[in-house]
Amino acid sequence: MAGVAVTALILSFALPVFFLAMVAVFSFYSAFAAYRILSLKDMYDGARPKAVDWLAAVITILSSFLLFLMGFLKPEVMGVGVIQVAGHTVSIVSVVFGIIGMRMGQASIAGFLKPPTEKMFWWFSHMEGMMGSYIAALTAFSAVNLTRWFGAAWWVWLWPTIVGVPAIAVWKSYYEKKFSSGSKEAAS
Repeated sequence: MAGVAVTALILSFALPVFFLAMVAVFSFYSAFAAYRILSLKDMYDGARPKAVDWLAAVITILSSFLLFLMGFLKPEVMGVGVIQVAGHTVSIVSVVFGIIGMRMGQASIAGFLKPPTEKMFWWFSHMEGMMGSYIAALTAFSAVNLTRWFGAAWWVWLWPTIVGVPAIAVWKSYYEKKFSSGSKEAAS
């Protein structure tokens, strides 16, 4: 994902496609945060995140906020998922991705500021980030391949999120129950 993000950033400035730059940041952050949480397992016992963790979360929030704003202020520059809402042109894809990115960064910072109380917090964060990274990769695949037939329709970009986010919630709920049961299954 780091290689994908770097090449996407290079392409976004070379072409220029600013939407791609902002999406590259928040897509990368999902994998980055999932990877870094493995080094932060001890936050449960008082360990603190490193400067790189804070920096990545802040950059993600700022980039995602810009993506969100551009979805309203300059939807034609974003160029994908442009729809009419109450007489205004909006890039719904930019707005949704901006909200998701801001939420990811905010959740990380909240976890940095308030030590987790759940011992398995790192496992949930890791798996959610990895699944989010998969959703981002599937979105890129969908956007590249389905736009040939359907253009820049909003659903070409958002269907992996529409399917994936509820799937993550169901998965998380299942494992929260499994881990809290204290059964032999939870230990395996």
